[in-house]
Amino acid sequence: MEQVIKVNDLNVSFGRQQVITNLNLTLNRGDFLAILGHNGVGKTTFVRTLLKQLKPTSGEIMLAPDTKIGYVPQFRNIDIEYPLSIRDFIALSFTGFRLPFLSRREKQILNEVIELVDLTEIADRSMGKASGGEKQRAYLASALIKQPNLLILDESTASLDPDAKQELLAVVKRLNLQIN
Repeated sequence: MEQVIKVNDLNVSFGRQQVITNLNLTLNRGDFLAILGHNGVGKTTFVRTLLKQLKPTSGEIMLAPDTKIGYVPQFRNIDIEYPLSIRDFIALSFTGFRLPFLSRREKQILNEVIELVDLTEIADRSMGKASGGEKQRAYLASALIKQPNLLILDESTASLDPDAKQELLAVVKRLNLQIN
């Protein structure tokens, strides 16, 4: 198995508050990992450290050299008046703010990702008018647009109803099977 992540004796503190203590972890290509725990125990801190947004107090995180990370944060607030379509929102992950100027290859990948997360029929709907589950699938598509080989979802089903949770998890499972 190809190793994607190796964590050795990871410690993360904020002042005197120890949040992560002596964490050791190995993930191989194709592995699925869920980190469970109460609020405030360090799940998001671990993710932020993995993404190099936080520096560990000690220990190390090693990623395979070819690792491209796709990340879906735990919360985004999109107002009902948000003007971009779901398609344009996802395309921002390619372009930043040069929306109408996608290359032919970028347009192809955009359409493939939209289809992959089952948003084709509503891709031109305003992102602000999308349901919670549709927004989460759009966030997932945004993370997938640059074709990562490691996908991190931070509480991506937290505010979804049971059906939307199942839909999103089914998409993630299907992705894992397609990639591996």
